[in-house]
Amino acid sequence: LISSKVPKAEYIPTIIRRDDPSIIPILYDHEHATFDDILEEIDKKLTAYRRGSKFWRMLIFCQGGPGHLYLLKNKVATFAKVEKEEDMSQFWRRLSRFMSKLNPEPNVIHIMGCYVLGNPNGEKVYTHSQKNKNKFNSMFSFFASRLY
Repeated sequence: LISSKVPKAEYIPTIIRRDDPSIIPILYDHEHATFDDILEEIDKKLTAYRRGSKFWRMLIFCQGGPGHLYLLKNKVATFAKVEKEEDMSQFWRRLSRFMSKLNPEPNVIHIMGCYVLGNPNGEKVYTHSQKNKNKFNSMFSFFASRLY
């Protein structure tokens, strides 16, 4: 899942391994997309791959900073907002429905492009996601990288 806000985002789907059809790049418009748009696109791509498919791992490539992710314009994911804002909470719950429950290993959502763990709130997001991995049917891993 690639945000259009990521530098050179339009090139990323073309450089991802093309020899493996199970790697499905989804580029979304950071400025105009909604959470529903993203979830519909995921559903459409999984169905095109194989009807009823679920994913084991996902990479969200977006901008952000210590303790937050810029998922959509005017929608910054922080610990407090994921807990309190209904649309943000719904997004993560609905996203978890696309994850395989048959995977013998824990499902993982990788976050790349921002250093989320750079402050106590980021640590809270990580700790909370690990404690609630059964609720969301996944674990989160954060790559410590910045976009320039």
